[in-house]
Amino acid sequence: MKELVEKFEANGGKIKQIEAGKLFTVKNNPQLNKDCFNFSKNGIYPYFTRTVSNNGILGYVDYLDEEHKISGNCIAVGMLGMKFFYMEHDFYAGQFTKTINPVFENFSYKISLYFNSQFNKHSEHYLTGLVRDFEKLFTTSKIYVPIKNSKLDLNFIENYIEILEEEQIRELEQERILELKNYLKAGKLDDYKLTNEERNALDLISNKKIKFKKYKIGELFDIHPTISYKMTNYNLLQTKGATPVVSNSSINNGITGYVNLAPTEKGGIITYSDTTTSDAIFYQPNDFIGYSHVQGLYAHNKELTSKERLLYVVALFKKSTNNRFNYANKFNRIIASNLLIKLPININNEIDFNFIDTYITAVKKLVIKDVIDKKDKIIKTTKNICSK
Repeated sequence: MKELVEKFEANGGKIKQIEAGKLFTVKNNPQLNKDCFNFSKNGIYPYFTRTVSNNGILGYVDYLDEEHKISGNCIAVGMLGMKFFYMEHDFYAGQFTKTINPVFENFSYKISLYFNSQFNKHSEHYLTGLVRDFEKLFTTSKIYVPIKNSKLDLNFIENYIEILEEEQIRELEQERILELKNYLKAGKLDDYKLTNEERNALDLISNKKIKFKKYKIGELFDIHPTISYKMTNYNLLQTKGATPVVSNSSINNGITGYVNLAPTEKGGIITYSDTTTSDAIFYQPNDFIGYSHVQGLYAHNKELTSKERLLYVVALFKKSTNNRFNYANKFNRIIASNLLIKLPININNEIDFNFIDTYITAVKKLVIKDVIDKKDKIIKTTKNICSK
C-alpha cells in the first residue's frame, strides 16, 4: 500500500476532499411494497429494502414491469438503516430507499467499495435529518478522492481496493484456520469416526427399521405471537445495539437489525412469520425482540429445548409446509398447529430423544468428513499463500 501511494504522489497525484454531490446524484426509487411481487427461489431481480443485512436485499422476485425496474451498476441506500450497497444487477425497491448514481464513467463494484466505505462512515450524520433532507446532507458531505491531472484517478482506486482485499484475505484465512480448528475441537469433530451407536442409527434410518410417529406441531409446542415494543417499525429500527429484532424476513435467520433495547423474548425457541413464505422458520439461539406477525414456538416438553433438537424440528417443520404458503396464502397459527411432523419413537411409544441426538451427531460427522480430510491440505496451502 505504501508503494502504491508513493508512486501515485510521485506522478503528481493528490488525495483531495470534495463534496459527494460533485461525483454522485441522488434519485428517488419507484417504490412498491413486497406484496406486489412474486418472491421465488428462481427470481432473478433483487428486491432492495430498508434492511441492513444481505446487501439490503430482502429476497429475489420475478419480473414485474419496466416502470418500477431500476438499472443496476449503482449504489442503493435504505433510509432507516442508512447503509450503502452496490447493486450490480437491475432490481426493484421498497419504500424509503434511494439510488446513488455516479456522474463519471467506468463505475464498477471495486469503485463502489471505495466510496461506500466513506458513505457508511457518514451514516450517523445522514440519520440526523428527515428523509426529505437526505439529498442535501448526502451531496454536501465531504469524501476523500484521488485526483491526478485534474481527474478522478479510477486506476488508483482499483489498485487500492485490490491491495486491501489481498490483506483482508490473508487475515481472514488465518482467522478461519484457527476458527476451523476450534470449531472441530469444541464440537468433538476433530475425530470424525463414527461410533458403533452412530453407525447403527444411520443404518436404522437407511434401512427404514426405526419407528416413527406423527405429531401435530400444536401437540409439541404452544404457538403465540412474540412480544414487540409498542412503537412504530420506523422508530424501532432507528435504534442500534446488540439485541436482534426478528421480523418476517426469510433471510438472515429472520433478523432485520439490532437495537439498543432490552430483549422481549428468551432465546432457544423457534420462530416463524405468518405473513411471508414458509421459508421464514428459524431457530433463535439468542434473546431477541419480536415483531408484528412473528410467531414463537414454545416447547411443552423440556427435553425438546436443546439447540440440536429444535434445529431437527425446524427442518421437519419446513418440510411439512411443502412451500404451500406465501403472501396470498397466509401461514396462520391454526394451520401451523395442525401441521404434522414424524419423530422417532422408542419401545414405550415415546419420542426417542437419545436416538435423535445420536443421529444428529452422526450426520454432523458425515458432513464434516470431507472438511477433515482436506484440513491439513487447506492449512498448508493457506500458510503458503500467507507467507507470499
